[in-house]
Amino acid sequence: MATNKYTEELFGAIDEIIKKRIEAINKDTTVLCTIEDNSEAEKGQYTVSTNALRFTAFSENIDYAIGQNV
Repeated sequence: MATNKYTEELFGAIDEIIKKRIEAINKDTTVLCTIEDNSEAEKGQYTVSTNALRFTAFSENIDYAIGQNV
C-alpha cells in the first residue's frame, strides 16, 4: 500500500509540473514588423518582416502601406 501512496504523490507532482509549464507557454505574441508587400491587402494579407524573419500576417485593416511599421 505504501507504494501506491508514493506513486500517487509522484504522479501528482508530475501533473503539477506539467500544469505550470503549460501555463507558461506564450500563446500569442505581438512583434513590431515592417510591411514588405501589400498586394493582397484587400484580403487583409500582408508580407511583413522583422529582423531576419519574413512571414505572412493577417489584419482587419486593409490600408497598410509598404514600409509602414505595424
